[in-house]
Amino acid sequence: MSAALKTNWTATFPENGTRTVELDAVSESDINFGLRIPVANIAPEIADLTAEPSSPQIAGTAITWTANASDMEGDQLLYRFFLNGQAMTDWNADNTWIWTPAEDGKYLIRIELRDGKHAGPDESDDKWSHEFEINAAASEPAPESQSISWDRPYGGQGHDWGESVEQTADGGYIITGTTDRSASSGEGKGDVWLFKADDNGSMLWEKTFGGPEWDDGYCVQQTIDAGYIITGSRGGDLWLIKTDENGNKIWDRIFGGPREDWGESVQQTGDGGYIIAGVTDRISSSVAGSGDLWLIRTDKNGTKIWDRVLGESGADWGRSVQQTADGGYIVTGLLDDSDLWLIKMDENGTRLWEKTFAGTGRAEGYAVQQIPQGGYVIAGATASLSGNLNEDLWLIKTDENGKKLWDKTYGGSDRDWGESVQQTDDGGFIIAGITYSSGRGSGDLWLVRTDRNGTMLWDKAYGGANRDWGQSVRQTDDSGYIIAGRTESYGAGYEGYEDLWLIKTDEKGDIPEEEKN
Repeated sequence: MSAALKTNWTATFPENGTRTVELDAVSESDINFGLRIPVANIAPEIADLTAEPSSPQIAGTAITWTANASDMEGDQLLYRFFLNGQAMTDWNADNTWIWTPAEDGKYLIRIELRDGKHAGPDESDDKWSHEFEINAAASEPAPESQSISWDRPYGGQGHDWGESVEQTADGGYIITGTTDRSASSGEGKGDVWLFKADDNGSMLWEKTFGGPEWDDGYCVQQTIDAGYIITGSRGGDLWLIKTDENGNKIWDRIFGGPREDWGESVQQTGDGGYIIAGVTDRISSSVAGSGDLWLIRTDKNGTKIWDRVLGESGADWGRSVQQTADGGYIVTGLLDDSDLWLIKMDENGTRLWEKTFAGTGRAEGYAVQQIPQGGYVIAGATASLSGNLNEDLWLIKTDENGKKLWDKTYGGSDRDWGESVQQTDDGGFIIAGITYSSGRGSGDLWLVRTDRNGTMLWDKAYGGANRDWGQSVRQTDDSGYIIAGRTESYGAGYEGYEDLWLIKTDEKGDIPEEEKN
């Protein structure tokens, strides 16, 4: 019997639609045979359900509901609206419904969708629900935003910068980064910097941790005992520090070898231990300085349970890690100095799957989050999708298996990228990073707000004559945003020497004019 013949064929279609792949072959005996492979029809999906005007409203107001949906093949879509579980329309092609409520109360509106090719005759392919309130008090003017906004630089005459911020249980903020108070004279080394601020940005206390070499703090999280866990580097090794609620060190652990190692991201796990993502040069098969992605799992005392080193011949970096709902871990970073890398691992560190996302240029993932609706969102940068050679901020949404559902790029003619992403309470996303496309030329701290589909709602650039950039962002309890980064434009910062910069915005990303330094 002759060996099997294998052949590959790749096709790119300019539009969505249903195709049939036909394969014809001729055997050695000149016998023709063919194979038809129909491409599976994909079920339609609802993107969102919106109400105009929005909740709450008074009884008697006409409210228009609109369902936004898509079908990969362009099949006809049928919609059906429900009110508190009761069907209000039959299946039809109209994606809108006008509702005029007569009584106060809370109502649940549901939209169902089908294309007739998947679900049964009276079943749906997708559904979406939205709660709406009818309240006589809604006729009163809405109160002005109560969101506090301000910005503060912190530091001295040397290098001081912020890498990570989180709102604490008491409404204040915990920040980590690096400080070098004597660097302006060209002497001294940096230390890990941890400080606590109240809700107005006033510093309550600060701590520094370090040795004779350069040390950095890259990520901080409040732990279940009200203390804090920090990861970064100490003299070229990965450093893990545990403190109490006042920043006093309880213990620290150092992991590393003879080359450079550092931690980029840390999270407390469900059992009270910790998961750390970072970089190690200890097992690199190429030149020193390239590095491999390093994942370390510890118990609650910082004792290593296991670690995993992943990578190829080039630079492979772990930038962000999060424990997932199934007890495993999702990690993003850089693969082979080329591609954005997404890895899913089980609770024992066994790799379940991995995905790479790339174009014609370098791409890297800086932050990843599992979202409640299922799947993951990644923020980073790509140099390949904007039509120029500079980086754009890249936002990618995947399903639970890492399959890309959509991606968006944001930016201008110069370099722009995202360092941090978080899903907001309305299902959208907030991203912090840096933009060189704002017109000032030296780089500005950049805040981008999107809806749940990645469509930009607004963006803000903060900065002055010198370079300023954002490293970390979180939505706050008052629906505003807290951003940590660094500034060369304000405070004691100047070109080449930075101050840590903390910005608290309202829900629209604004800070008062008088607060702008």
